Amino acid sequence: MMTGIICLAYGTFAFTGAGWGPLLPPLSTQLQLPLDQVGLLVVAWSFGYIPGALTGGNFLDRSGPRFVLALATFLMTIGVGALFLFLTFHVNVLIGLICFSGVIGAGGGMVDSTGNGLISTLYKKKSATALNLFTQLYPLSSMIIALIDGLLLLWFHGDARPPLLVTFSMGIVTLLATIFMPTHLPKEETEEIVEALELPLPRASLWKRLQALLTIQAPVALGIFLVAGVITIVRTWAATYLHVIYGQDINVAATWSGIMLGLSVVAGLLISLIIGRLGAWRMSLISMSASILGLLLLLCFSSQTMALISLTIAIIGLTPLAASFLSLGNERSQGNVGSVMGLLFFSIGISNTIYNWIFSFLFNRVGPSWGIVFCIVALTGGIVAALTLRPQAR
Repeated sequence: MMTGIICLAYGTFAFTGAGWGPLLPPLSTQLQLPLDQVGLLVVAWSFGYIPGALTGGNFLDRSGPRFVLALATFLMTIGVGALFLFLTFHVNVLIGLICFSGVIGAGGGMVDSTGNGLISTLYKKKSATALNLFTQLYPLSSMIIALIDGLLLLWFHGDARPPLLVTFSMGIVTLLATIFMPTHLPKEETEEIVEALELPLPRASLWKRLQALLTIQAPVALGIFLVAGVITIVRTWAATYLHVIYGQDINVAATWSGIMLGLSVVAGLLISLIIGRLGAWRMSLISMSASILGLLLLLCFSSQTMALISLTIAIIGLTPLAASFLSLGNERSQGNVGSVMGLLFFSIGISNTIYNWIFSFLFNRVGPSWGIVFCIVALTGGIVAALTLRPQAR
């Protein structure tokens, strides 16, 4: 039951993160705000993610899994509910929308770091497999919310409130489910999480461990920083890209986005069968190369059919990328897996924040193609960083 509740909370987090793409154009229309200003809501979500990811571990240690998941879910739910009310009462105060989007992101960051920490601890003997499957929940949930949003936008003629209501309802269900979470983990598991999250230590000990961690993990943190934002951008903006560039109805674009994410889930499950043989390093290079190929095809061809094929290639290519870099970090962790995960998720949060702002600016102010070029350059940098992480021959 505990694993199921963690997965439910993680699914709610994915709904709030991936649900932005199909909703940006309808939100722009209903709020009577330019698309570039509405795009700031995604940036605010990413910005809120960072403190949420950093504080989730401390809350887990001090108050237990029930409290931290309930608090995180409450933040996400109250933020989505506020956006629903803004639309219902036609309130287009941008600063208020940005603040509540940040609240949603903070709750999501807490779920992301806490959920991965709990899963890796509960299944410590098979943590690599468990984390690989657990991370597939994000594209799976993204596919589901994209399809739901597409259908609801079609049925309700572009009204963004029904999709928000679905996410709000899932948050309520998750919040009620957290009642069945234990208030504290068993002693053995709690000790492992405390050590993993690197909670308060004497200053000298903490400084030495931090120095060692940064020395070993800096290349991995740089690599995941370069690519994590691209993963979020492609998943979040795919529907909006199809709508703006090819004039597709947003509900149709959202449906296609959901189908592409569904194919990426299937591909991710198949990849999990071979990643053990290929290794995380080779998989990361293959993943980035395939994604660059898809984005280059997107720039070179102007037909809608090729755009769908190109985006599908890019999304499938990006599917195992985050897990591959996390595995590379785990291989260099020297037994201190949790602190490594904290550093890498911090890098992911920073990457998402910066990249969403840059892509939104390029997409709306300079030109959509320049946003794609930015993603290609970032992935190329990721390949260079990954080349420095080649495992030593034994």
